[in-house]
Amino acid sequence: MLFKQTDDIYMSSVSFTPIGNFDNNSFQGTYDGDGYVILNISYYGNNYGYAGLFGLLKGGTVRNVNLKDCSFNGRDAGGIAGKSSDGTIDNCAVIGGTVSCGMNKYSGGIVGDNSEGMVKNCFTTTTVSANPARSDQNGPIIGRNVSNQTPENNYYTVAVSDGRANVGTEISGGFITAGEGVTIGTGVFHTIGKTEANTYYYGKQDDAITFSAEVPASGMKKFTTTAVTLSGTTSAGTVTLTMPASDVTVGLESVTLTVDDIAEQTYIGSVVKPDVTVKDGDATLSAETHYTVSYSNNTVVGTATVTITGKGIYLGTASQTFKITPKVTKLGALTLTEDQNGVTAEIDGNSIESLSIDSDNDIKVKSVTYSRKFVNDGGAYTIMLPFRFTVTNAVKGTFHTLSSIAPTAENPAVWKAEMSDDIATIEANTPYIFKPSEDIDKMLFENVTLEATTSPSLTFTNACENTNWKLHGVYSQKVWTDADGNEYGFAAAAKEEISVGEFVHFVTRAYLKPTRCYLEYSEDGFSKSAVVLPERIIVVFPETSSVIEPNDPENNNGDVITPVSEIAPNSGVKVWAADKTIVIESKAGDQYRIIDLNGRTLRESRLAADREEVTLSRAAGIVVVIVNGKTFKINY
Repeated sequence: MLFKQTDDIYMSSVSFTPIGNFDNNSFQGTYDGDGYVILNISYYGNNYGYAGLFGLLKGGTVRNVNLKDCSFNGRDAGGIAGKSSDGTIDNCAVIGGTVSCGMNKYSGGIVGDNSEGMVKNCFTTTTVSANPARSDQNGPIIGRNVSNQTPENNYYTVAVSDGRANVGTEISGGFITAGEGVTIGTGVFHTIGKTEANTYYYGKQDDAITFSAEVPASGMKKFTTTAVTLSGTTSAGTVTLTMPASDVTVGLESVTLTVDDIAEQTYIGSVVKPDVTVKDGDATLSAETHYTVSYSNNTVVGTATVTITGKGIYLGTASQTFKITPKVTKLGALTLTEDQNGVTAEIDGNSIESLSIDSDNDIKVKSVTYSRKFVNDGGAYTIMLPFRFTVTNAVKGTFHTLSSIAPTAENPAVWKAEMSDDIATIEANTPYIFKPSEDIDKMLFENVTLEATTSPSLTFTNACENTNWKLHGVYSQKVWTDADGNEYGFAAAAKEEISVGEFVHFVTRAYLKPTRCYLEYSEDGFSKSAVVLPERIIVVFPETSSVIEPNDPENNNGDVITPVSEIAPNSGVKVWAADKTIVIESKAGDQYRIIDLNGRTLRESRLAADREEVTLSRAAGIVVVIVNGKTFKINY
């Protein structure tokens, strides 16, 4: 008859009598424990009778039975059976507890007296004893074995003092406990039980046992152990240990890994992967042993993230952010800033640092900002820039080169520099005269190529045609230690008869900042000359296309309109026309502008002397002359 166990059985505080306890009441059927556990049986036979789960097994079979923490005492005692006569005990385990006998009889962890029976695939950790002890009648698996069948594949962990290990193999190791969230994997020597409440794992010493756990959705956890060191595997959330000769517990606990602050990184045009330092408390962890590193948003300027993914005993993720800043390259007064959108440049026009661009590397940029203050007060400025561009209305001014330089008839100490017409395309590394149309703090140029300056100390020249005058531009500060009188620079401040924007002699210790120009007179390559050079040179611009709204002279502080040849209002200024020439009398250095009735500027300059004659390259007609804010209408 088959008896099959369907659940764990708890026998604590339950009176128990072995099954088949007498010779005429032996168990002869089949009992299948189906892997379930029977716990806490306690039977004391006072050293008499058969003691065990089964007293006398006679021709019957007991299989898949697991006993936990049970105690048996009798004349013939065993965990599974006190005596087996031609019976079979297969795949049974007796964990913990005690088995003892008396009366000079037999005790064994599985069976006390085995007579022609078969014991195989059994495992025990119980303690076996006899009173009095007899070395030939008690053992960890079988007390006495009288059988023509050889026991097979049986193991025990507790040897019998003064007994015999005549059956089975002694092993050492311990029981394995998995904490919450941990699953025991491969390498377990023996598993006892079937239900979650009563399943026990035994590991053999030096065997490798694997454990796994689910990776948390957020945060970090780590495996812990009570006895040995855990080692990581190639699979996330899986570790191994080498089983010790003792019980061991593997658990899982929450942990906060800290990732040290990461210094700001510089944009490099590709992925940025800074090294990281990861700590568990004060312990610094090792990359590839404890964690792997991944990066996101780490190719562009902005905030990037480094993600630490646990490895080995660590599960989960931790993260740290870091900044990627634009790549900034300083070439003296030139600063290049590069990010994922391209390169931008800024030229500090107020700096005395040299501006240097490598001769092998022209640089395409999205934009150039030229920082320098220009004031629209009628004056002009020298300028030289290391890129070519087309002048647009956004530039807010006009560019010119020297057209002619010659003495004035009225005053040989004052010469006049005639400027060219507006130049539409400005060449790189070429000196120019710039006349702003409004106040400017910065100029912006888009999509240009910075060209090599070769050497900051190199002088770039734009010669005045058919003359000995040359306009030189510089990219490094030029200091005059010995002024020879042949070189002129724009006056930066008005002084006596000198106005801002006129060329005047350089004096010793005068200096010129980068991206500016100076005027030089030379003959046959020599800077000295026998020519009597002027004290100052005024700049005269041609008719331009800039448009202003002319004031009505009838309503301008009493100035009058007349078609006659001379006007002398109460302003201290005289303006008249004769022979297609406009004559202006005022104070030398006064600003004047001549416009037509559509508001177009025909001529704008300063008086080189108290009296100046102006000839216009246009047909006769009515023009408006503005001198120091006073307005005159002339029939030209």
